This record gives sequence, structure tokens and C-alpha cells, in this order.
Amino acid sequence: MLNLDVGTPVTRGDQPWIATRAAIAGHAVYGPYQRLPLGRYSVEFTIAAADDQRFDSDEVCAVVEVVSEFGKLVSASERVWPSQLRDGPLTIRLPFSVKSPAIFEYRVGVTGSARLLIRDTAPIPTEFVVEFPPDQYISRAFESRDGNALYEAMFGGSEPLRAEPAAVGLGSTLCRQLHFSLDEYRYWMKALAMRPRLHRKEWEWFYIAQCLHEADMLAPGRKGLGFAVGREPLPALFASLGCEILATDQDPAQAAQSGWANSNQYSEQVDSLFKEGVCDRDTFFSRVRYRSVDMNAIPDDLRESFDFCWSSCAFEHLGSLQHGMRFVENAMATLRPGGVAVHTTEFNLTSNDRTFESETTSYYRRRDLEELTTRLEARGYRVLPFDWTVGQGFAETVIDLPPYKQSPHLRLRAQDFDCTSVGIAIQKS
Repeated sequence: MLNLDVGTPVTRGDQPWIATRAAIAGHAVYGPYQRLPLGRYSVEFTIAAADDQRFDSDEVCAVVEVVSEFGKLVSASERVWPSQLRDGPLTIRLPFSVKSPAIFEYRVGVTGSARLLIRDTAPIPTEFVVEFPPDQYISRAFESRDGNALYEAMFGGSEPLRAEPAAVGLGSTLCRQLHFSLDEYRYWMKALAMRPRLHRKEWEWFYIAQCLHEADMLAPGRKGLGFAVGREPLPALFASLGCEILATDQDPAQAAQSGWANSNQYSEQVDSLFKEGVCDRDTFFSRVRYRSVDMNAIPDDLRESFDFCWSSCAFEHLGSLQHGMRFVENAMATLRPGGVAVHTTEFNLTSNDRTFESETTSYYRRRDLEELTTRLEARGYRVLPFDWTVGQGFAETVIDLPPYKQSPHLRLRAQDFDCTSVGIAIQKS
């Protein structure tokens, strides 16, 4: 950002610059207040002498610096001397390390001893290398953008250590880096024919499967109902374990109107739910059925027909925060006594007051889920206790930005809010 008290915008050779004034000191450039995760970075600044500037002495004319805590902590700094500008524009590169996530600012301060030109382009961090821990394998894994390579670098491998998942008591919880280190996470990824990676969508499938497993729902003869299944692999997984599954999604006309029909997350027939390597074909097609169901109007003929039901990041798309909460309540009617429901949705990490709510997507706050818990318990249902712990692991310092292709992807920035996934598990008494 430009400080108009110190300089004015000018053009030199079709390039934008900031021309500073003589005898006026201060920060000519500051900002952009950018949050950075752990790593090693560098930024560049370009400074030149004004066209007719003459130097009578060689005293400091500018200081370039990288700061955090709104100027309280200086990560890198370099002085600029007139003798460095006599042969033309000077490009200064400042390397710096981020050892704790913080908001950073890149500044150019001038002393007023000379009139300068500062290239009017916001410095951006370059040369990002993970510094957790100082291990070249992890650095290379991050730079490769290979989610599994990064996972294996952090946790030492992809293969589960045990033949069966143990009970870990997840309860209702936020997505956390800690969960990805569990042998149970690796177990379910292998069962889903997927390579483990630090991604919240895979966490949602692991969470749903693990909660149902611990409730003894994934067994021959059990009947499950999946809402808004899209093309997720859970119907095939549950069928491979002996369950009879009714997979549901939007009516094709509704999907076309909402735009989901054009995505890779929508399914209107059972064929698209078959996953090679998860379940053999004969078993899958004998145990999985498909039906169009409106989550805002669950048909009465599904009442008390299932041992378990689930949805994976779906009820935030039903029209509003209240629409989603009513769905979770109404879905309980599809369960037999003792049945279990497991749902995941978008969680607002930034605020328990402000949030984003629209007809297409809403972000749930802690207070919304606490309200939902109260409503469910008032109807006699048991909500597994929430763990509201906000993790501070390396993967939880990385905030993915559109188009959301970063690895790790446990958190993302959406509508000015930092979000992650949250799971809620409910039992019908």
C-alpha cells in the first residue's frame, strides 16, 4: 500500500513507481498483511534514484524490511545507500523464515535524505520450503504437491499396522491433523483403495466409517442410508462389509438447477457408485440400491427402515443454517431404535458470531452445533460429546485458497472465513 504523505504514483518506462519527496521520512510502502505458515521465504524490492537526484553524501536513504506483529517483530531488514543507486535501479532480495504462523508486512521506509523511486508492485513471498522439521525429504514432498508423499514424509508410511481398526472414541469432533496419524485412518484409506493424504474430504470418509465401525454398524445384515452420496466411495465400502445400502442424491432436475449435475460430485444411478478395488462387482450390485431423495423432504416410507445413516459435507447446502439442522433432526426418523447417524459439514473457525449463510452454502459455528445438540437431546437422542480442540499442527497452519488444490488441505479460506470439517455422531435410544 502507498503512503501518500511520503510519495506519489508516477510512471517510468511504462512501469508504475512511487516517487518519494525530499525531507519527508516515513514508510512509503507497507502491507499487504499476509498470513504465512511455517517455512522459508524471500521477497524482492526495487528502488532507484529520482531522475535528477544528486547525492552529496552517502548516508542511508531507505530501509527495506519484513515485519510481523504489526511491526513489533523484524524478520529481515536491509539498509539502502545512495552509492548503491548510482548505476541504476537496485533490486534487494530479503530471505526470511517463519517459525510460527503470523501476519507479515513488507515495508520500505525512507529517511527523506534523497528523492527515490520505489517499484509499485506488492512483494510476494517466493521459494517456499517447508521447515517442519529440517528434513529434505519433507521439503521435497511439499514442493512436489504430491499429497501422499507429504503424508508419508510426516507419518512414515501409508500401510496400516493392524488388520482391524481399534476403537479410538472420536466422538463429535473437528478435523485435526492428529487424526491422520492414526492407524485407523490408514486402515480406512486402504479399504477405500486410496493413498493417505492430508485432506479433509478423506478425513470425512474416515470419520464416518470409524464412528459406524465403533457403533457395530458395519456388519452383515445391517442396513444403511446415505444422503447426497454424489460419487463417494462409502456405499461400496459398506457393501463390501456386508451392509445393504440405499444411496440417495438429488433429483436430476434439482441437481441440474443447482449446478451439482455438472460436477463430479453428483450421482443419479448406482453404476457411478461402484468403485473398483473397494468391493467386487457382484457383491456391490446385490447390496446397493439408488433412489432420488430431497434432503429437505425425506419420504415417510423411509421411516425406521435403517440401522444407520450418514452424509458427507451435504447439509450445509440445503438453503440455510436452519434447513441443515432440521435435516439432521428429521434424518433420525429413518433409523430404527438404537440406530446411529453420522454427518460432516463445514465449520467456521474464524468466528462464533459472524458467518456466511446462503441458499447454496452455509458455514456452521460452534454455537449453531451446540443449538443443534440441544434440540436433538430434547428429542431423546444422544449426541456424542464434542471435542472443540482446534489443532495447532503443521497441516493446520496451511490455509488453502481457491481453486483449493493445495496439499495439505485441512483448512480453507472461503468468504473471508477460515473453515474446516466437523463431524457429529448421534444415537437413537
